[in-house]
Amino acid sequence: MFIWKHAAPAKWVTENHLGFAVENLSDIWSIIENFTEEQYQAMQPDLTRVSHLIRNGVFAKHAAMNALLAVNETYTEF
Repeated sequence: MFIWKHAAPAKWVTENHLGFAVENLSDIWSIIENFTEEQYQAMQPDLTRVSHLIRNGVFAKHAAMNALLAVNETYTEF
């Protein structure tokens, strides 16, 4: 996965070994040319784990719960 390095989730993507953050599209080619089979194999467990979480809606459920908590917190302050 390639993501713009100034995008909000760029740090999360790179810290979780899910892809690469790039400044612009021309940066992609050097990464592709130097990407090894070992690097690919090393990324697979993390990609599999996050893929499972996405398919099961874990991130969406987490966001919904945070929104609900934020609304309830705001409501109780009145």
